[in-house]
Amino acid sequence: MKQNPFQQNPTDGRVSAADRPEYAYFPFGGGPRHCTGMRFARLEMQIVLGVLCRRFDVELLGDPDFEFDPEMTLRPADPVRVQIHERH
Repeated sequence: MKQNPFQQNPTDGRVSAADRPEYAYFPFGGGPRHCTGMRFARLEMQIVLGVLCRRFDVELLGDPDFEFDPEMTLRPADPVRVQIHERH
């Protein structure tokens, strides 16, 4: 059990930022060995989003000027509520 959670202990299995590989936290990696399915996944995401946007209308149910919480990725600080309506 770690005695002080705010103190760096070299034996607790963590790697310092200087020792961390350059692409350690990229979803598809990077460099010469990046994920071969990266382009396919991104293309598939664009196609699915396009199909959904053609079939449904999305209505924002709150303040359109929401605040962002910068973490590993940029995300809204509070939940974003939407209502989805099927187009006819």
